[in-house]
Amino acid sequence: MWSIIQPILIGTLFATACVSAVLLEVTHNDKIYWLCSVDHELPADVKPSEVPFRFVGDNVHGKGPKESRFRMMEGTTAKPIWIGNGLPNADHPKWGYGQSEQAKIRFGSTLGALEEDLGYFILVTLNLPGDLAKVEPETWTEILKANRKKLRDAVAREKKNRTQNVLKVQEANHHLN
Repeated sequence: MWSIIQPILIGTLFATACVSAVLLEVTHNDKIYWLCSVDHELPADVKPSEVPFRFVGDNVHGKGPKESRFRMMEGTTAKPIWIGNGLPNADHPKWGYGQSEQAKIRFGSTLGALEEDLGYFILVTLNLPGDLAKVEPETWTEILKANRKKLRDAVAREKKNRTQNVLKVQEANHHLN
């Protein structure tokens, strides 16, 4: 017998199973950066002071180069945000955004920098007064290489969580039938 809660539970489990949650905060040259995957969803309880951006809308596969994906992004702080994607010929290797400003951001694949496909990511940092933030392809590559193990572990952990969530959805479906 179906209760009203069961479809909601299954929908929630399925949505959770399909979202990659890779977001790493790393330090490079004494500056804080975030490596963020294209499918990442920031939890509602994350404060703007913790992460200065959020995504608006879904992951969109680009029509251009094979190595890109797009996502609408919004700044959540009054401080400028600089974004890099590792693509040397990108339309926008750097962007400065403030609070509530939105832009379509291209994500780059880790395949070129790491010779390992861990997904599509951007590099985000705050551009504080007197501090020239670097998000160019060279910095992107340096940060990916320096944090390869952490990134690989985070992606593996996310894949494991996603697999467990898919199994939960299948189990919930089985119990309903």
